[in-house]
Amino acid sequence: MKASIRREHHELFNHLKQLEAEGMVTRRRNPDDQRVTFVRLTEECRSLIVTFNKERTEFIRQLLNGFSEQEINLMTDMLTRMHHNLKDL
Repeated sequence: MKASIRREHHELFNHLKQLEAEGMVTRRRNPDDQRVTFVRLTEECRSLIVTFNKERTEFIRQLLNGFSEQEINLMTDMLTRMHHNLKDL
């Protein structure tokens, strides 16, 4: 279990390091507890998230164009059940 935690910590550290290098997050140590690192999204990252969400919403709207609400609900139910089935494999 310790090895798994260390590996996860290492992977998280590498992801954060990459995100910081790309200007997506900032990191700083907690002055009261050096074991803790504060991670914050940059304004650039927040802006990208807003843009992505708008584009995703528009994509889904176009994808579902012509489907009735009942058809969308049925499809959502079927996809949800398929997702649960995949988890059980």
